[in-house]
Amino acid sequence: MCHNNANKSSLDRLEEEIPSPDRILFARSLFDAMAEKNLISWNVMIGGYSKNKQPYEALKLFHELQ
Repeated sequence: MCHNNANKSSLDRLEEEIPSPDRILFARSLFDAMAEKNLISWNVMIGGYSKNKQPYEALKLFHELQ
């Protein structure tokens, strides 16, 4: 359970920084390196693309989720 809380905390902080264009690539590399992705991590990454005005990347990632 602590691992999930630590992940959520990190993802919350990352989500605050994602709108910065230079951070989206870093966020994606962290996302891709995650051994287990959960609904929160998918949501943060898709939301990050949306906030960063990259709707096609957000949609592409959404389709990967399905």
